[in-house]
Amino acid sequence: MEYHWYSVLKRTSDFWSITPKYFFKQLDAHNKYNGLDKQDSNKERVNGTEWG
Repeated sequence: MEYHWYSVLKRTSDFWSITPKYFFKQLDAHNKYNGLDKQDSNKERVNGTEWG
């Protein structure tokens, strides 16, 4: 979480003084703004691997 706060969100305020509610609110806003919250229907999902 601390990595996301400083690297992904590029926040400079002290990570240890925020609440989890505020952290996830900031992360959701970041994902929505950058279009990361939308699922890509073209992605192929793999549940396992077949060796053979």
